Amino acid sequence: MSKLNRTFIFWILMAFVFAFALSNLGRSGSNVPSVAYSQFLQDVKAGRVEEVYIQGQQARARMADGKTARTFEPGDPGLVGDLIDNGVTIRAQPPERPGPRFSDGPIGEHFRAGE
Repeated sequence: MSKLNRTFIFWILMAFVFAFALSNLGRSGSNVPSVAYSQFLQDVKAGRVEEVYIQGQQARARMADGKTARTFEPGDPGLVGDLIDNGVTIRAQPPERPGPRFSDGPIGEHFRAGE
């Protein structure tokens, strides 16, 4: 095999490794234990939750003992009130979008401006 072919194969493999690493960047939360929403509410009301990060319907909690847990927030209209009443710090962001879309770029802005 020529040196040019080996170099080409090396860079193709590096591109795959890089793409794999990028695709797994946002998945680091999968090692955080999941708890039932009812257990999460009990922990909030018992003062065991210090901070909650909500993104869409996913909630990640930092507990008073330093551990973290995650749960699915089913759209409970009383959740924010429960968190505030129990002194929990709330951090929130909109749901994560799956990837770039046509409407995200400058051309998409042009079409949105004409709406």
